[in-house]
Amino acid sequence: MSWLIRNLLAAVIMPPANLILTAALLLLIWGRQRWARVWAFLLLALLWVSGTSWMGDALMSQLERESPALKLSALQPQGEQAVIVLGGGRNVTAYEVEGGVDLSNEAAGRVRYGARLARQVDLPVLVTGGNPGFPGTAEGVLMGNFMKELGVTPRRVESASANTAENASLSAPILKAAGVKKIYLVTSASHMPRSKETFERAGFQVTAAPCQFHAGAPLTLLDYLPSSEGFSKTSFSVHEWLGLLWYRMHRSGAADGSS
Repeated sequence: MSWLIRNLLAAVIMPPANLILTAALLLLIWGRQRWARVWAFLLLALLWVSGTSWMGDALMSQLERESPALKLSALQPQGEQAVIVLGGGRNVTAYEVEGGVDLSNEAAGRVRYGARLARQVDLPVLVTGGNPGFPGTAEGVLMGNFMKELGVTPRRVESASANTAENASLSAPILKAAGVKKIYLVTSASHMPRSKETFERAGFQVTAAPCQFHAGAPLTLLDYLPSSEGFSKTSFSVHEWLGLLWYRMHRSGAADGSS
């Protein structure tokens, strides 16, 4: 239930829902007022912009540039002791597989990159992800099975976490019991800043190993028109920026309280 409430709130306060709801309220309550019509028009214009890949890429590129891609072919471990791969969601309508649940494209991409990294650095792997919101096989188990298909068997599987914070908090005791303090962290490039901070707060030295970069492609005229891809990029980026802001405010508050 907490997962559902959290995601409902996130959907309402992020584009496009927040812009649509605000414009609708302005028109319904103060529709006869000129200022309300002007604000509604501005919100709809902002809705247009937030639905473009141009805006989504601009927001996402700021997140992705914090963690440049590693050059796997020349990579040599610098004290890292394990590879941690974060889940990226499940496809719960995968009727073509037994059980009807499979990894999302995002999660599968992270697993593929994590397997390549693990082979390169010859380190044990932990995969992490639960089954929030929907029953069925936990994401961590699906990730482990897929990684085995790729020729790498994870040493450890965490399958109870519902979000990034729990990825870290539930993986930490497993890793620390094995004496692991320094890790390679695998997740999507735009998700990396928040994930890296979360694992550092859990007590690990983190080497970012980002994958699935989405921003930076040459723009075309179509990228200035609203699209489902544009809304998806913008919504994901706003979610990540809000998460980062929350973490940093929380950390700042904790530091002020301890001083």
